[in-house]
Amino acid sequence: MIIRIFCVICVMTTTILGVDLPEYMLNRKVESAVESSDYEKTVEHLSELLTHDAENGRYLHNLGQAHMKLEKTDEAISYYNQALKLLPKDEQEETKLSLSGAHLAKQEVDPAIELLKSIVKDNPNNRDAKHNLELAYQLKDIQEQQQQQQQDQEDQSDDQQEQDQENESSSEGQQDQEESEDNQDSSTQDDDNNQEESSEEEQQSEEQSPEEQSPEEQRNEALEKEEEEQKKKEEQARDILDTLAQREEEARKKYAQQQRAKVKVDHDW
Repeated sequence: MIIRIFCVICVMTTTILGVDLPEYMLNRKVESAVESSDYEKTVEHLSELLTHDAENGRYLHNLGQAHMKLEKTDEAISYYNQALKLLPKDEQEETKLSLSGAHLAKQEVDPAIELLKSIVKDNPNNRDAKHNLELAYQLKDIQEQQQQQQQDQEDQSDDQQEQDQENESSSEGQQDQEESEDNQDSSTQDDDNNQEESSEEEQQSEEQSPEEQSPEEQRNEALEKEEEEQKKKEEQARDILDTLAQREEEARKKYAQQQRAKVKVDHDW
């Protein structure tokens, strides 16, 4: 399962004339930190940039990208959402794509699907959004199947517990009846007969013990299956994150090559 997400830091730069010099220099520091893959420094410099321009949606978008590189998905989602509130509608596409990827990394399929549908609606030619939307629907099907399997296991466990309780009640009733009959017979028997009856009851209890252990074994088996399903979910999440990281690295290198051929860059990542 390959999720196509381009997570590249595109530093917004301009010519020096008419530009706040400290802000310009911070942009250069961001670019340098990205080139050296120092994303902690990238976050630090971008946070400083926000003190110069707190309403800059591109800076917030880039903070989301940097946090994704640091595998801090919750923080990334927060910054993407802040960026969407500030960016013009015609500049939201990349942020929506990145935000959908962050949700998919957390296996939060429904919000990812809504974002991808929005992208495809506004731009039917966005192949990455179409590809990710198809995979998001597949992941949703897998999750629904897993939830159904888990529900079936829980229902089966509940049915087994009810059956065990019925068997236990029936066994107790039968045992009470036998004990009543034994008590009536005991009034006409001597001490030796009483000892024999006690021995028979102990033997009966030993014969019943394997049946009493069987439901516990079944519950343990159900728990083991649930643990296996949880491990599968965790493996799927790791696969998505690995794919995101690989795609982001490829896109970052491609962007770096493009920037070397330009004197001026006026768009963010």
